[in-house]
Amino acid sequence: MSRSYIWKFCAILLIIGLFCYLALAGLSALGIKGVNEMRTGIDIRGGISTTLYPDTDDLNSNTTQQLESAVTIIENRLNGKGVYDMNIAPDSENKRIVVEIPYTAGQDTNPQKVIDELGKTAYLTFQEVDEELFEGYMDATNTRKKYLPTGKIVVQGTEIADAQIGAVEGRPVVTLDMTSEGAQ
Repeated sequence: MSRSYIWKFCAILLIIGLFCYLALAGLSALGIKGVNEMRTGIDIRGGISTTLYPDTDDLNSNTTQQLESAVTIIENRLNGKGVYDMNIAPDSENKRIVVEIPYTAGQDTNPQKVIDELGKTAYLTFQEVDEELFEGYMDATNTRKKYLPTGKIVVQGTEIADAQIGAVEGRPVVTLDMTSEGAQ
């Protein structure tokens, strides 16, 4: 063998060795996860697979738009819990949603608890706040005040007919259309 082939062979072995090391150990500075940090899918490690059906007697009254809205709500709930690699598949023909969530290494996941949390109905409420601020409730820059709710409900979500996003002086605002009950 000539010397050039030996150098090429050594360079290729070094590159293969580097990639094997990165695959096993990772390189967190560049965001490359190692084998122990990767979250495997439901087909490899297992996880939760459930089918959610609407809680209604008349399945024909559910539209595709309502199903897509439910998918968005489920995605937001899972994202809020730090689950980003789920599979959520709406089935408009059978009026159901199939949800698959892989287990996370090192976490104790109770499947029934996860399913119960996904199926809960969210309730929107506007509560009165205590305007007396405490020093501990300012953010780090001391520019944004944080108020504590008193628990007294002023408006419930059932009293809102519609909500739209808008702008006032270039700043985003939410405009609410109240029902006759909520307008009082």
